[in-house]
Amino acid sequence: MKLLTVLCACALVVHLGVECAASFVDEMVAGPAYRHRRFRTMVQPDRIKLQKALGIKWWRGMMWSVPVSSPWKAAFDGTKRSTFSHTYTIISPEGKGFNGTGLWAQNTACDHIPIWHDGAAVKFHMFADGGIYKQVVLGNPLNYDGAKFVFVIPKLTFYMVESTSDKNYAFISFASVPGWTMESHKDFSLKDMEAKFPAHSAIFKAVATPGKSGSHIHI
Repeated sequence: MKLLTVLCACALVVHLGVECAASFVDEMVAGPAYRHRRFRTMVQPDRIKLQKALGIKWWRGMMWSVPVSSPWKAAFDGTKRSTFSHTYTIISPEGKGFNGTGLWAQNTACDHIPIWHDGAAVKFHMFADGGIYKQVVLGNPLNYDGAKFVFVIPKLTFYMVESTSDKNYAFISFASVPGWTMESHKDFSLKDMEAKFPAHSAIFKAVATPGKSGSHIHI
């Protein structure tokens, strides 16, 4: 098993670079079948072509392209910021959270607008600061009933994304108004979210468990 891990990591370095290989090794704690599916998808030619064309890589703990920000600035809540930004990301099959392991996020300064482009549908789990839970599926409504091509995540919302597929990646992007900055971005672990919203512990555990989820939760 250790030899297989090393061989997979070496192959990923060749195809995708050191950062992406490191992300795969981080997930070695999952089962062998899950690891095999993850590796097989991460080296798909179409995915590699997309990542190279759009500059998507393992960046600050997530698979992103570096955000493109508007040169125009305006005052938002008394602070001058770029009026908008845009970035691409790829969600792996069975992926949970932008780091693949169930990490939640919150932005304190901007609204996010997720946009579906290609591949599998993804499920966004969201909590308003008061503990109100909401779920939205981002994808092609012709393939996934009730899915949306685009929606809005208001600032201060806790959110995470979950793949609905165990075979195909999802290619999505985010527009942010005002422009996204790392300073206004916060990450939250399973334990962090359980501490904030203890009544919803089952949701947090479901979306932090490797593999295709059965968390078809509609509230």
